[in-house]
Amino acid sequence: MYNLIIFIMVCFFRRTLLQDILYDLQANKVKYTRDNYAKRKTSFWFISMINPMFGLVVSYRVYHKLYTSKNFLLKRIGVYLYYSACRRFSCDIHPASVIGAPLKIGHCSDIVVGPNVVIGSNCYILNGVSLGNKHVGGDNKMPTIEENVIIGTGSKILGDVRVGKNSTIGALTLVTNDVSAGKTVVGIPSRDI
Repeated sequence: MYNLIIFIMVCFFRRTLLQDILYDLQANKVKYTRDNYAKRKTSFWFISMINPMFGLVVSYRVYHKLYTSKNFLLKRIGVYLYYSACRRFSCDIHPASVIGAPLKIGHCSDIVVGPNVVIGSNCYILNGVSLGNKHVGGDNKMPTIEENVIIGTGSKILGDVRVGKNSTIGALTLVTNDVSAGKTVVGIPSRDI
């Protein structure tokens, strides 16, 4: 049922949604080819369709498009798909977040992206990453991640933080201050290396 709804919505929002999904697919094709999962074109399509990481990205694209719609019914379907994706993939990527294409997910588990988070294109997110608010119950200030950023396993980026282009956030890093473009940060609290 879930896959059928996703397929119908992809067909319904043909242009921009399908274009973003194709960008995501091309980004994953490079990864699958490098890992020797898909040497032939047919095996690449098969691997993409059953891969949970790509499934999470496609689900996000669909429910984000529905959630940002002005139609009440489409918005409700988007919320339903969002909760279904949370349960299915064990990740919580809020439909109000804005994520550029392509997006690469390293491992599909325990990823949390709060509302109003902005992620640029060509970012790579690994498992255990949290992007969200710094203070519970306080101002709802969320991070902004620019293009070509790699966010390592277990990293937490909290509050009104800007991570510059081509940056790398190391594994298990807590980022609460801005990161300049092209920098690599590690540790708790984060520091340049």
